[in-house]
Amino acid sequence: GTGGVNHNPGGVVEVNLKVQALSNPVTRDVTFSITTCGVFVDTRVESVTFNNFGQALVSLPRVDAAAECISVREGHTLRRLRPLSFSACSASIDLAADELLTGDLHTLIVPQDNLVDITDFSILATAFNDLIDANLTTGADVTGDGQQDSDDFAAFQANFFFVGEAGDSCPLLSTKSDGVRTSDSDLQSVDQAISVLQSSVSVESIPIRGIERADMNGDGVIDTVDIRLFARANNLFLTPEFRQRLSRLEKGSKGRNGRR
Repeated sequence: GTGGVNHNPGGVVEVNLKVQALSNPVTRDVTFSITTCGVFVDTRVESVTFNNFGQALVSLPRVDAAAECISVREGHTLRRLRPLSFSACSASIDLAADELLTGDLHTLIVPQDNLVDITDFSILATAFNDLIDANLTTGADVTGDGQQDSDDFAAFQANFFFVGEAGDSCPLLSTKSDGVRTSDSDLQSVDQAISVLQSSVSVESIPIRGIERADMNGDGVIDTVDIRLFARANNLFLTPEFRQRLSRLEKGSKGRNGRR
């Protein structure tokens, strides 16, 4: 009627997903952030149905063809970032081989931070053996069986002290050893990302009801000692790789104990 036309249908992005350690059919929220370097951000939270292999296919309509990257994470995973390349108004992203790595947990109060560290252990230990709705993205039910138990602790071990990929492509940082990927979008270097990983945290700093369950020795601090005591008390197996990582942290934590 006014003679003005706004025509921007955008393209379609097909995302093939796999969540590490997810072994039961669930429907969970997944966050997709579609970005260009500092130009726009289109963040979508989609309800995604996964099969019992942790796989799902998601179609995202009306994506701006100027988009350069897409980042993806589920409520128990680190972030993955991939470039977008449109052809005939469509693009595909395969995150089946490069699955979403688990261990970055959160609650209604404690947010995800794209890190797997002592805070995530604290969430798991506090909720250990408690039942939960398997479709929730909060809590520590990594496997999707409605329980927060030894299977979830095993998944946590695999990625302890890992850092997720950046939130956009401005700029991407190189992969480093020991599982560290890239920094979060608000960090300037991999070293800075590592510096905020917590190998110890005070009980008072985590506002979770029952957090004292994670402080196994009752000293007011949750650290690698509590992880070892927790595993012993619950007859949990510690992998050799995880033991080595704990030992390295304990040796280097005298001068750098994270954010207490």
